[in-house]
Amino acid sequence: MARIGKWLRFGRRPSISFRLLFARFRAILDNNTRVLQLFADLAEKQSGEYVFDRSYIQTSIHQLFDLVGKTVHDLNSLTDQKHTALYAVLDRLRDEIQGDVAGRPVVSKASFCVPFAQIDESLVNLVGGKSAHLGELHTRLHVRIPDGFTITTWAFVRIIEANHLSNVIEDGLLRLSRGDDAAVLEIAERLLHARVPREIGTAIRKAVAALGRTDQLSLAVRSSALGEDQDLSFAGQYETVLHTKPAEVIDAYRRVLASLYAPHAVAYRTSSGLPAGGLMAVACMRMVRATVSGVLYTVDPNRSGSGELLLGATRGLANRAVQGEQNMAQYSVARQPPHEVLGYRPAAGVGDAAWHAEGDQTPKPPGDGSAGRELADADVRELSEMALRIERYFKQPQDIEWARDADGSLYLIQARRLRISAPASEPRDLSEILNAYPVLLRRRGQVACRGVASGPVVHVTEESDLAAFPAGGVLVSRRASPRFVSAMAKCAAIVTDIGAPTGHMAALAREFRVPTLVDCATASIVLTEGQVVTVDADENAVYAGRVDPLIDYQLVTESGLEDTPEYRLLRRLLRRITPLNLIDHHADNFRADRCRTIHDVIRFAHETAVDELIDLQASGRVSGVESAKRLISDLPIGLSIIDVGGGLDTAVGGGLPQLTVTPAAIRSVPMLAIWAGLTTPGVWSTRPVRVDLATFFSSAMSGGALQNTHRNLAVVSENYVNLSLNVGYHFTMVDAFVSGNREENHIYFRFVGGASDAERRTRRAEMVRDIMERLGFATRQSYDLVVARLRKLPRTATEERLRIIGRLIGFTRQIDALMDDEDTVSRYTEAFFEGRHNPE
Repeated sequence: MARIGKWLRFGRRPSISFRLLFARFRAILDNNTRVLQLFADLAEKQSGEYVFDRSYIQTSIHQLFDLVGKTVHDLNSLTDQKHTALYAVLDRLRDEIQGDVAGRPVVSKASFCVPFAQIDESLVNLVGGKSAHLGELHTRLHVRIPDGFTITTWAFVRIIEANHLSNVIEDGLLRLSRGDDAAVLEIAERLLHARVPREIGTAIRKAVAALGRTDQLSLAVRSSALGEDQDLSFAGQYETVLHTKPAEVIDAYRRVLASLYAPHAVAYRTSSGLPAGGLMAVACMRMVRATVSGVLYTVDPNRSGSGELLLGATRGLANRAVQGEQNMAQYSVARQPPHEVLGYRPAAGVGDAAWHAEGDQTPKPPGDGSAGRELADADVRELSEMALRIERYFKQPQDIEWARDADGSLYLIQARRLRISAPASEPRDLSEILNAYPVLLRRRGQVACRGVASGPVVHVTEESDLAAFPAGGVLVSRRASPRFVSAMAKCAAIVTDIGAPTGHMAALAREFRVPTLVDCATASIVLTEGQVVTVDADENAVYAGRVDPLIDYQLVTESGLEDTPEYRLLRRLLRRITPLNLIDHHADNFRADRCRTIHDVIRFAHETAVDELIDLQASGRVSGVESAKRLISDLPIGLSIIDVGGGLDTAVGGGLPQLTVTPAAIRSVPMLAIWAGLTTPGVWSTRPVRVDLATFFSSAMSGGALQNTHRNLAVVSENYVNLSLNVGYHFTMVDAFVSGNREENHIYFRFVGGASDAERRTRRAEMVRDIMERLGFATRQSYDLVVARLRKLPRTATEERLRIIGRLIGFTRQIDALMDDEDTVSRYTEAFFEGRHNPE
């Protein structure tokens, strides 16, 4: 009896109605679409071309969490509560985002110190603006920064609590508001002598020790307040303590904390519309033993249309130079590769005339032209490439601090927005200029991310192409893919034949601020490899050549609205909403507990829901199979159909035996498309195919041949099909949704098995993969298994691909036996596209 009781408790779970499960899946699909549309709308508002208020942000955030909350609930209902970890992720994100909207940033209690290697913009409330900015550049753009760590805002909060300073700060700020400017000095003095709790001191010492030998270590201890180096520069407002020895770090830390309440810093915050108080994190980075250091402006502030970078350099550390206490040598550098030095003025001769490339009679130094200067031309090129990579990422001119150490390595010390004046010309002045440039594409697709960029066309057809993607290239591809994120830091622009503005790749492009056009149909044909083009994703056009007037205007033109509190708030919120970390749903880290953003949550939910629905028929959890109707047709496939809503018209074909239907009864849009392909004249060949006995039994023993004994099944609704077919000793599965809303449309295709030896089956799989890729599918192949996915095509294009898949099922039925050598892969692929269904 005990064993029976255990079986009753832990045996097979009761079956669930497929109709109910399908309804939950449809809800996930619908809400996923609505969330991505909200992403697109928020990103559009953040572009700087629209006026909105805090009420819009609050309403959008409320809608967002309502939709995502329903999605998480439906996913757990669909998967028998396998992914409850998503609830904790969602609660954390809700607290952080709603706290920011309400003006009370939520500080994580996770750590007192965080290494730079673990920091990106999503940790901004914990590590402050400067550290988040640096960490983002290091983790996203792979820019070299000095080793170090950040003492978090949570440590600052604990120090305030431990020293009972909350009332002191509140009273001081109140007195300040009444005109007592000296009140904040008392707060600064208390912080300067504050007791650092033991647990914080221990965390700091451990973080310092992790940087290496302490007897040789020297650190720069720098401010990283909330908001610093994000929307406002805070340049020079807070304390920086250089050449700090390990034993001095805690004292230096207190000095930086105290500078939060320096009178000039408080005045800067209040004049900028920020609260007088604030939260301070502190970055501790290894001092670069600089042989040369300086600053770089990606646009010359005084000659914004010159096409030049402005580079300042001084031997040793540049801290006195950036504070205006000494001069720096100045380099004028071409923005275009190979970043030639166009002019140079030594630090000692700032008052003298400088030589320039144009009309200057001063002889240039011999060799590469860098003799006697602070930087060799190779250093200038490396700095220029790094700076422009950062500029492309932030879509704004940059003010960059850098240093070169004794072994020649260049480090980024700081990067922030460079504010410059817009050119005098008006946008309408460009219209006549643009008429002189040939138009390659105009309004052929949809804008996924606004902006203007130029560069050589680089076609991407394989994932391996991304690793070698050149900086400044225009990525052109047949289809959009979130995998492009690995190259987005280097992309000038993206143009694809297939894709949607609400797709995952589009969201990533907006996150990386890469001008992007999708759904252009013929871009991969029209735009040739290596051709220099200018992508105008503001006006949905692609020009031949580099359109400098358009690029220069776009770079320096700013909306007057971008510095309003609402825009700054939305930019901060989007950092926790739209970044996508879960790129590959086959990867080991594609788990609920690895979700860090709203985008991660909905992608995980969508991909997991699709996989769950696809596998339901084999799980034993689904009821309703008893209502399956057998399809009576001329094709020898023995197909049964389960209708979950509007997929069959049982009134058609009266007089048939009970639980049988004819093809005339099919009303499912995707099933009709597949059936049309299956029944294309000549596709379903019944000719005998040579199969040697040893090969057949080898395949049978591995499961290939024996799969044909399974019943073929289609689950259909008006817009949905999940079709499982075992024909010709191979298994094909198609999961598709087709409607008038392209955001919902998808096709999932899986193909495996066969009756031939492993080599022939693998060749057939290669042919199937090639065919699917030419149709725009994202594919994966492992031996004789092919998995392919395609999303967000218009209804007619989705139906057409399903008809082709129907043809492919019949065409490949026994063709593995004919795949004698590698040449057959391409030969039969071409035969298929030419409509020769019996190519032997």
